[in-house]
Parts: sequence; C-alpha cells; structure tokens
Amino acid sequence: MPMKIFVLGTIDNKGGAALVSWELRKRLKADGHTVNTFVRYKYSNELDVFKIPRKRYQDWLVKLFANDLKFAWTNYLLKTKEFKEADIVHCHNLHSNFFDLRMLKKMSKLKPVVWTMHDIWAITGFASDNATLRNPNKKKFLLFLWDNTPNLLKAKKRFMINQNYML
Repeated sequence: MPMKIFVLGTIDNKGGAALVSWELRKRLKADGHTVNTFVRYKYSNELDVFKIPRKRYQDWLVKLFANDLKFAWTNYLLKTKEFKEADIVHCHNLHSNFFDLRMLKKMSKLKPVVWTMHDIWAITGFASDNATLRNPNKKKFLLFLWDNTPNLLKAKKRFMINQNYML
C-alpha cells in the first residue's frame, strides 16, 4: 500500500547524507509512494522539495546563545498539507540551524518518526564528526563566543529520553 512520507534534512541532493536520502526518495517514489521533502538548502528543481524559511536573525541568535537547537522557525511544518497527510516522518540530518529539535516531540505525538542518523551530531554538543569534535573550528561552530556544548549535550540527552520515535 503506498505511503505518504514527510522527509526532513539539511540538503536535498548534495553531499553524503543528502545523497543517501535522495536515493531513498527516488526509490520510494518509483515504488509508488509520495515523498515530500523539507530542507534548509534546496538545489533541485523538484516541486515536492520545499526550502524551510529562516528567521531574519536566526544565525546571529545561534552564535550569540551558542545554541542551534531552538531558534529555527519550524512550527509551521505541522500545519502544512504535506505533514497533515503524511503517514510517517523520516528525518535525516537535522543540524545546520534549520530545525528546532523540540519539533520532533510535537511531530512524534502526531505521526511515527524515524530518524536516520548519518553522523554523530545528535549525541554530541555540536560536532557532526570525530575530527570536528577533537579539533573544533571555533569560528565555524557554536563555540564562537562561548562554549555551550555541555548544556547542548544535556538538552539533547533530556530530549532523547522516552520519546516516541525510532533512532
């Protein structure tokens, strides 16, 4: 039976994790499923791929508060036709300051959520790979003004406990 799948990711069709997600999307669509994808960076011309809008000062707030978990404007996703009609939510990379992680809890109360983790961001304070974790570029990551990584890691741990989604 065909499903309607709501996909979240950082990028639609460029880069490692995005290409995995893109290939899965193509195969699901070829099998007759409906796949609507919401991303921070859209490079394709596909009509069922949507760019998530950004707040005007979003990146500045992330740097100032050293927190990439909660400044993105994503509550509107619950009101979209694509989310309302979806049978399941499939998340890929959720970092890069485009998605409010608290939205997963809201989504998981309404739909089953599967999160395919392509890197270690979900289990670290900020890093998406081991090299960055060991030698962070402070100007690129949240450590620019101050190091909030212990608090971010605690927030992620609190969030992960007893949630209704599959990791």
